[in-house]
Amino acid sequence: MEVSHFTDALSVCFFALLGIWAAVVRRHWFLRFATVCVILLITLVLPAYEVIIEFGLQMAVIATGVWLARGRQTWRPRLSLETAMLLMVVVAIVFAVIARLPDFSPATWLGTVGIGVITGCVALICLWMVFGRPQRWVRVAGGAAAISLMLVLLHFGNAVQYTLNSSNRNGWLATFVRYYEVDYIYFWLAWTLKTAAIALTVMLSTLTLARYSGWFDAKAGVPCSLPSRRTVAARIGLCTMFLAIIAPLVYIFYRLLTPPPLPPIDLPSPNGYDLIVAAGRAASPELAPVPWVTVATWPWEKVQSRHALFRPVVLQVKTALNLPCNAPYSLVNGDAARASDASALEMVDSALSVRLYYAHKFGDAEDLADALILYLRYGHAINRGGAELNNLSLFDYDYSCVDFLYRVIGVLNASQCREVAQALLEVDEHRESVAAVARRELLARKNREWDSHFRVLIAQWSGRDPLDTESYLNREAYSMALLRVAAVDFALQAYALDHGRPPDSLRELTPDYLPRIPLDNCSGKALIYRRRGDRYTLYSVGANGVDDGGVTSRPILSGAQSDVTTRGPHGPPRWMRLRDATVEGLKTLWKAAADAAEPVAE
Repeated sequence: MEVSHFTDALSVCFFALLGIWAAVVRRHWFLRFATVCVILLITLVLPAYEVIIEFGLQMAVIATGVWLARGRQTWRPRLSLETAMLLMVVVAIVFAVIARLPDFSPATWLGTVGIGVITGCVALICLWMVFGRPQRWVRVAGGAAAISLMLVLLHFGNAVQYTLNSSNRNGWLATFVRYYEVDYIYFWLAWTLKTAAIALTVMLSTLTLARYSGWFDAKAGVPCSLPSRRTVAARIGLCTMFLAIIAPLVYIFYRLLTPPPLPPIDLPSPNGYDLIVAAGRAASPELAPVPWVTVATWPWEKVQSRHALFRPVVLQVKTALNLPCNAPYSLVNGDAARASDASALEMVDSALSVRLYYAHKFGDAEDLADALILYLRYGHAINRGGAELNNLSLFDYDYSCVDFLYRVIGVLNASQCREVAQALLEVDEHRESVAAVARRELLARKNREWDSHFRVLIAQWSGRDPLDTESYLNREAYSMALLRVAAVDFALQAYALDHGRPPDSLRELTPDYLPRIPLDNCSGKALIYRRRGDRYTLYSVGANGVDDGGVTSRPILSGAQSDVTTRGPHGPPRWMRLRDATVEGLKTLWKAAADAAEPVAE
C-alpha cells in the first residue's frame, strides 16, 4: 500500500461527497452551487485544470443522477444578482479550462473524462447502497455488480489510453490486446483494487454515518426531542471522518502552493559555456552537424576539408575549456534557451568528432591523445550545471575516450603518458556529482507544474526515489573508477618507460608523475596495486564494492559490474606489432636475397 492509493481515494471521496451534498440537501440552490464553484475555483491557484475537469464531471454526473432519481423536478432559473454572480464564476472557470485545451493530448482527455464519469457513477451506486429502498442484500449484491462493471469500463478506458500513448503507431490493435493479457490485468487489478477498496470504505462509511446523524433528513431544522446516543455517535463519527478526509488534502494543497525556493544561479564570468555555444554558432554556413558514425564513412578528402573548416571552432573550444564552465539555464524556465543552444552544441560536437577522426587517420599517437582529452573535457563542461539526469551524457564521453586512449597507450612516450595521466586526474577532480544534479532536478520538479511537484511528494512520502538515482549512481561509480584507474595506469606506464620496470608501490608516482594518488571512489580506500616481476595489476573494486581479485566484466550501461581492472606495462597494439614484425621479416628476406645474389669472391 502506497501513499498514492490514499491520496487518490481521498480526493475522489471528497469531491464525490461534495457533489452528493450539493445535489441532495434542501439548502438554497445558490449556497450549494456557490460552494461547489468556489472549491473548484480554488484548484485554479495551482493551476490544476485536470482536477477541475475530472471532478467537475464527477459532480455533474452525481447531480444528474439525483435529479433523475427524484423524478426530474422542474427548476426555472430567475435572473437576479446572485444568478449573475454565479454565472460570472462559471464563465471564468470554463474559459480558464478552455485556454488549456490545446495542451491536453487525446489520451489525457480520455483519462480525465473517463475517470470523472466513472467515479461519479460509483458515487451514485454508493448513495443507492446506503439510502436505497430495496432490501439490504439486494443493494449489496446490486452495488457489487455495478461497481464490478465500472471496473471493467475503467480498465477498457485505460487500455485505450495506453494504446493512444503507445509509440507503436502501426500496431495499435496489438498494443490494445496486450493490455488484456493476464499479467497486465493482474498488475492493473493489484494496483487499482487498493485504491478502490479505500475509496469505497470511506464513501460507504461516511454515507452511513450521514444517514444516522439526522442532519440530512427531510425534517432537519424542525424542533424535536434530544438526539439518541446512536445519533450522537453518528454525528461524532461523521465529523471525524470529514476531518480525516479533508486534512490530508489541505496539507497536500499547502505543500503544492509552497515549493522550496530556487537557489540563485551562480555563473562564472566569463563563462566558458557561452564561448562554446558561440563557437558553434559562428561555424561556417556550409557546415552541418554530423554524428561520428557518419564521419567515419567519409572519404579522406572530405575529412581533410571539413577538418580545415572546423579548425576555428576547435581552437575557440580549447580557449573556452580553460575557463570555468556552467550551463546558464534556469531550473524551471530554461527549456527554450536550452533548445536554442542545442544546435550550436551539436555543431561543436561534430567539429570535435571530425578533429578526433582526423587525428586517428592522419595524426600520430600524441595528436590522437590530445584530441581525446579535448573531447573528454568538452563532455564534462557541457554537462556541468544541468538539472536533468536523463540528459546527463558525460558517462558516454568517459567510456569512449578512455577506450580510445588505451589503444594508443603502448606507443606514447613517458612524457606523453604523464600528460595524459595528469589531464585525466584533472577531469576527475572537476567532475560534477550525480547527487548535485539530482538535487537541482528535484528543486526544478517541485517548482514546475503542480502534477510534477505532486509526483515528487508522493514518491518521497512512499519511501521511493522520485528520480531513480541508483542507476545513475552506479554509472557514476564505474565512470569515476574508470578515469582514476586510467590516470594511475598512464602514470605507471610513464614510470615504467623511464625506469625500465614498474614501481614497487603507487607512492613512487608522486610527485613526478601525479600530484596525488586518487583513492578508489567505490571503497574509499587506495586503489589495489599488485606487482609481479615486470608486470602489474591495478584495479578498483567497482560499483558493487566487493574485491573480486581483479576479475572484471564488460562495462554495461548501469555500471553495476565487478572490478575495474587494467594490467601493464602496455606494449604497442597487436596490429602495430604485426606490422613491425612483417616489415622486419621482409627486410630480413630482402637482405638474404640480396646477399645470395651477390657473386662469391674468388
